[in-house]
Amino acid sequence: MPKIRYDDVATHRVQVRRDILRAAIPLFLERGIAATSMEEIAAAAGVARTTLYNYFRHKEEILLTYVEEQFSRAGAVERSAAAGEQDPEAALRRLIELTMAERTAPRHQDYERLFTMLMEEASPAARQTVREHLERLVERVRAAAEQLLERGTAAGVFDAHPAGFYTAVLLEMMDAAARSLRAGLLPDRAAACALVQERFLRLVCPAP
Repeated sequence: MPKIRYDDVATHRVQVRRDILRAAIPLFLERGIAATSMEEIAAAAGVARTTLYNYFRHKEEILLTYVEEQFSRAGAVERSAAAGEQDPEAALRRLIELTMAERTAPRHQDYERLFTMLMEEASPAARQTVREHLERLVERVRAAAEQLLERGTAAGVFDAHPAGFYTAVLLEMMDAAARSLRAGLLPDRAAACALVQERFLRLVCPAP
């Protein structure tokens, strides 16, 4: 039986899988997908080559697993946004805060580089899988924002009709703020988030 590095078999499998991902991603970022071998990934993770293949059949599977985990993390945004928030404005502020925190996290820049690598180097099937994940994520965030705007408009808190139009504006504003932060045009993540919150709410909240 292979040596168990952690407390029990279940924990061992989860942690070894995580160790492999943590070892592989820096190698991909440094060298690219094609120039990184499975042998190098196994060595960096501290596992045997055969062990690596027990978890991942090839490099694309490692990358797709990482991408899926990032999408899963980001997908928690719309589930958390309205949790415990009955007030539409507070829920919308929360949605913007969580989305901007995810979009501007340092790991997001690594993810964007890996996404570009996948689009350039991966197989057509892998590229299609990533596109589908991205489309589903964007749709979930879009749907969450649109529902909040519709609820707020019905309650008289917002003047955001049609909600689909204002949702598209909000998504563009968050993208622009994230790009501005990376370009050094905004001082920090808090400023980027506050800018989107205040400017968008000014747009959709009725004048007193």
